[in-house]
Amino acid sequence: MKYLTLNIHSWMEENQLTKFEEIAAFILKENIDVIALQEVNQSIGADVVNDPLHFISPKNEEVTIKEDNAGLVLVTLLKDLGCDYYWSWSMCHIGYGKYDEGICLLSKEKMETSSLLISEEFDIVDYRRRKVLLGRQTIASREYCFVSCHFSWWQKDNTGFKYEWDNLLKSLPLSEANVVLLGDFNNPANISDEGYDLIRRDFYDTYSLAHQKLGDYTIPPNIDGWKNSQDNLRVDYIWVNKMVPVASSKVVFDGVGTPIVSDHFGVLVEVC
Repeated sequence: MKYLTLNIHSWMEENQLTKFEEIAAFILKENIDVIALQEVNQSIGADVVNDPLHFISPKNEEVTIKEDNAGLVLVTLLKDLGCDYYWSWSMCHIGYGKYDEGICLLSKEKMETSSLLISEEFDIVDYRRRKVLLGRQTIASREYCFVSCHFSWWQKDNTGFKYEWDNLLKSLPLSEANVVLLGDFNNPANISDEGYDLIRRDFYDTYSLAHQKLGDYTIPPNIDGWKNSQDNLRVDYIWVNKMVPVASSKVVFDGVGTPIVSDHFGVLVEVC
């Protein structure tokens, strides 16, 4: 199976539609099974779509999909390429004062989805309001739970990432399912970091497990959220709760073989 995670920074990029087309073409070419996306935006004032293509609504919330929802755009492009993906989306907060900013899961197979508020903040105008989107499905008689994540940064007072991580951890079906966490964790691995070490207590980094590794860091210096950083950082991950054979872990959409489509690069993992 192949998994992809990508913070797409949607509608904030130049030549945005072209970049959506490049993402769709890559998904088709690689035949990816499950995709987790973050910063999946839709304009606050855009028209509502009453019956979005292949949409699975999270079972615990009412979701309004608008015509420029980046997830809907990608699924439509994939449909035009002859490939059907089911998808789900949940809004996290207002982004940049003009978007419903959310998280998304795409899958070749149907899944049951639900959202979970993990942050202390619950006001949608607060960018620190964080949610995860969980997708449950059965694959070859095994139960899987895929989670699209976009966490806050580490805070020394145990708010931010640690609070969110503790909330998520106690809600995951760790004993009954193969849990796969995909997303933007905002806690880098290649410098001393409490957040990364906290995750490693319960999960395996597929990058570390991979037989073949191509690429390393997933964000360059001085992007949104990391304005004071002068380092290349690895903050986008795919984690598993059970040690599995991982054939490869590749950084994609980094300008090396694949175009840059966001301020983040993506991570593509193939699990045996």
